[in-house]
Amino acid sequence: MPTPVTEIAYITLKPDIDISGSSDAAKAWKHVLTIIARQGGYQGSSYGRAIESPELLMWFIDWDSYDSHIKFTKAPAYDDFRKIVDGIMTGVHYHHVAFKPFPPKIPTSAPVIEFATFLDTKPHFLDNVDKFMKAVGVPEKCYGGAWGDSVETDVGKHVDGSVKGKVTVLLIGWESKEAHMEFRETETFAENIGLLREGMGGVEMFHVSFTAA
Repeated sequence: MPTPVTEIAYITLKPDIDISGSSDAAKAWKHVLTIIARQGGYQGSSYGRAIESPELLMWFIDWDSYDSHIKFTKAPAYDDFRKIVDGIMTGVHYHHVAFKPFPPKIPTSAPVIEFATFLDTKPHFLDNVDKFMKAVGVPEKCYGGAWGDSVETDVGKHVDGSVKGKVTVLLIGWESKEAHMEFRETETFAENIGLLREGMGGVEMFHVSFTAA
């Protein structure tokens, strides 16, 4: 049976683009959401800007399989879809992750998501994430998390594609970015963070407030 996956797209928006409200860009974005929602295998999606880099729009799209997304990229509707998206962005970087649990409901269940992508991970790294999450439990002001490995084995940094390999993505829900920062000062964090600092080649981290499509 095919493995369900989440497509993670890093969309770099053009300057001054606002996809909320009633602007032309907002109308274009709504059209994009409508097109993709009609595709076979689509399971739902959510999106939000990175707090640290507001020009970055993170879009999580759940599919019943990797093949369903690829099929969409070859469908007639994709040309219209891409033309609209190209009108509001300067670039896009995406890959697919098999999250546990699936679909990952945490993005729209918490006010802020700690979105960490561990680059060029070794085969045992996913087990390290399991151990870390079990060890820290659910800290104060935390909503839980979801995590998984990428389908692709050649994923690099979203900016320049460097540090290529398999990636492991960890999503943790927090009451706020500050709540996450407070947890990083705790003894529990200090005792267990070593699990996430070996077996990988680097990490990209953002905080995002997601909206369900």
